[in-house]
Amino acid sequence: MRERVPYFERPRQPRDWRWWVGGFGRTLIVTGLLMFGFVAYQLWGTGIQTARVQNELRKQLESVVPTLPPSTDTTAPTGDTTPDGGTTEGTLPRAEAAPAVPNGTALGFIKIPSIDVDWAFVEGVKARDIEKGPGHFRESPMPGQIGNAAIAGHRTTHGQPFFDLDKVKPGDEIITITDTGTHVYEITESLVVSPTDYAEVVPPFMADTATLTLVTCTPVYTARDRLVVRAVIVPEKSDQLFLPPSKLPEPDPGVGGPDDTTVPGTTLPGGTEAPVGDGGATPTDDPADDAFADDTAFSGGWFDDMAAIPQIIGWGLILVAIVMGAYLLGRHFRRLTVSVVAGVVPFVVALYFWYENIYRLLPPGL
Repeated sequence: MRERVPYFERPRQPRDWRWWVGGFGRTLIVTGLLMFGFVAYQLWGTGIQTARVQNELRKQLESVVPTLPPSTDTTAPTGDTTPDGGTTEGTLPRAEAAPAVPNGTALGFIKIPSIDVDWAFVEGVKARDIEKGPGHFRESPMPGQIGNAAIAGHRTTHGQPFFDLDKVKPGDEIITITDTGTHVYEITESLVVSPTDYAEVVPPFMADTATLTLVTCTPVYTARDRLVVRAVIVPEKSDQLFLPPSKLPEPDPGVGGPDDTTVPGTTLPGGTEAPVGDGGATPTDDPADDAFADDTAFSGGWFDDMAAIPQIIGWGLILVAIVMGAYLLGRHFRRLTVSVVAGVVPFVVALYFWYENIYRLLPPGL
């Protein structure tokens, strides 16, 4: 039996057609492996970042968010509540107009027991915000306030918080826990809308009801459409309800919407004028001018983040340097195993950051 020649002691092959065909085949194999690796990074690698951030967010929320279950006898201090969360007379207390918190700040927890969702959610729905977890549309009321609170989350990346959102059904509960208490919502419907139908996400007018809307991408593994889940407050299971502040926070820079935050003639029970966030604009004929139609997790295209290009080049050069260094080290010791042992860990680490920056060039789908 012929003894196997070590890799670095093999004679050089002549550069004939077989050398070129073999090199082309190896190039295709490496390219395919890198593509599979990038898919793995999207599906699981992004979840590593999000899991770390979620742990930090939970620690931040421990001191400000109540952990006790909601009271069963908490209703509006003035006026009765109707089954849908509205008020029949009097007014609810108004939430204090606290300074607008920066995007990415932890706000509370969102839980959907029927699909095992238990996540900290943050302020803002830009791509970098919902990489941390589900994000609250800053121009919508907070959960526990009268009006339609809206939250967006990823479906297939960054931990997949809303992966099974299509499996919820009417009657399932959504629980939010914030610094104002615990509020239980009952799902009423699910619907699929196009990416430009943002009026289906955050209705332009407030109502005398506390509602919650969740939104993510659909079908799974695509960003073709949006899955919208609506829910209404269950007063008997929730803590105190509040009217939203008289002026809701401004939408993120670049997000369309009117300057005025109230709609004349829209009133809540008791004669209180209903505030409307800037994102609650009446849609225009041009989808690009509609609320949420710009600079949010709903929008964006290929190569929007051009600042990633230098990072991609830099990490690509590091990858080449690692491969060459491992090759030369193995050649010095005449052992291929030396190349593998010396290069595999730094290569995987550098590859992770290379993928991370390539990911920045993709459309920021949910």
